[in-house]
Amino acid sequence: MIDNQKPQLKDSTDYPFIAHEIGHYYFGNVLQPNSTLFWFFLESTAEYLSVKASEEKFGKIFTTKYFQDRGKQLKNFKAKPLNTITDMNDISGTYRYSYGPFLLRGLEQIIGEKQMFKFLNTCLMAKAEATDYSFFKRNALKSGISPKQWDTFEKDFILSENAVSLVK
Repeated sequence: MIDNQKPQLKDSTDYPFIAHEIGHYYFGNVLQPNSTLFWFFLESTAEYLSVKASEEKFGKIFTTKYFQDRGKQLKNFKAKPLNTITDMNDISGTYRYSYGPFLLRGLEQIIGEKQMFKFLNTCLMAKAEATDYSFFKRNALKSGISPKQWDTFEKDFILSENAVSLVK
């Protein structure tokens, strides 16, 4: 994957894939998901971080295109609200890799990028906690996300059937 003549990737389209796998160092190794939101914390966060890394490398146009393309793929997808997940396998591959990143992007839209990274870091610092919806919400509030912001996120993204269309 690396061009030895020039220290860079042979194919720049490999960058998001590599960034996703690096994201697993944090969400898979530092935080080891262990409960109902196992797949959300393992895969959706790694994919979200991949998008953010790729945005840094290729510009905001990458993120815009990423969410436009995934939005088309999710046109007929019916997502179970994250707060009603009772079994980790309720989170399908489509949910993990496509819909979950929309939820995280929606939260970022409400709270901003800096606060989003503070939230993710707060999750990473949690030790020996079940990674369920209570963990998600508790760490959001613990990181400084206001109850009003969280309520907006839940209403607009967790409980909405239009979450995909609200992501910019």
